[in-house]
Amino acid sequence: MDNERYIVAAGEIVVDNFGNRLCPGGAPANFAWHARLFGRRSLMVSAAGDDELGDLIRGYCRDSLETELQSSSWPTGEVLVSGSGDAVSYHILEDRAWDHLEMRPETVRVLKNAVLFSFGTLMARSPDSRAFLKRAWELLPPDCLIFCDVNFREHYYSWELLEEIFTACHMVKVNTEELEVITGLFGIPQGTPELRLSWLKERFRLRGLILTRGDRGSLVMENGEVSDLPALKAEVRDTVGAGDAFGAAYAASRLEGFSPYESHVIARFHARRVVENTGAWLPPGEPWQLTREQAAEIIAAAMRW
Repeated sequence: MDNERYIVAAGEIVVDNFGNRLCPGGAPANFAWHARLFGRRSLMVSAAGDDELGDLIRGYCRDSLETELQSSSWPTGEVLVSGSGDAVSYHILEDRAWDHLEMRPETVRVLKNAVLFSFGTLMARSPDSRAFLKRAWELLPPDCLIFCDVNFREHYYSWELLEEIFTACHMVKVNTEELEVITGLFGIPQGTPELRLSWLKERFRLRGLILTRGDRGSLVMENGEVSDLPALKAEVRDTVGAGDAFGAAYAASRLEGFSPYESHVIARFHARRVVENTGAWLPPGEPWQLTREQAAEIIAAAMRW
């Protein structure tokens, strides 16, 4: 490790099993992969078992994603994916390697050098990983941006867990269905999505909130700014990882000094590239990273519409 500060994501790294193909996945792993949009160093903290799927994960990451990947006696994470397009369902196998992350010396060094720390609510489904997460928050530098991607899967969430997580965060990303669940759990007054996001922002003193709505666009609220953008037209292959890519592109753009609106435009553009490909990571060899000049062109084009 050098002294360069970088983006850190922690939690589940899994193999998404589509039945006829296997792909790398896990929301924080997807975030770490896409957060390199402008070339900033990004690192994923997770664990994989000493098994075939673990070897597959290590192979995927070797040339694609920098990791602090702990070897574990627990089996590698696996998600059974069914459906397609907007109708995708997931079955996340339990008691996997990433459920038992350890706070090792090298992990402490990584966390103390983070400029942004990202994780998903699913990470806290086990006592071990929840304890890891709490310790991670304590180790992060005071100026580190803490980004939470809400990802409600099956029964792995509760009011108490969200209260704890939102209190620790600076920025939160949700989708439409997740906002409905949060509205019920916290008794948020019914109203427009913007009003409900404003309630959350004030209740937890959040710096920003992102709402993704699939083909209905997205809404971003940060630093007193609100931007509501329609989705770009896309030839959708599948939507796996699109929300993760959106959040990562937004965060990466903000780190580069783009405004919340500009970052929103860039995130929308990048998410379209993901849905037009299969799987959460873009194909090897595809020139997907952006220069500041390319980003400026994307923003200028959006403002001409």
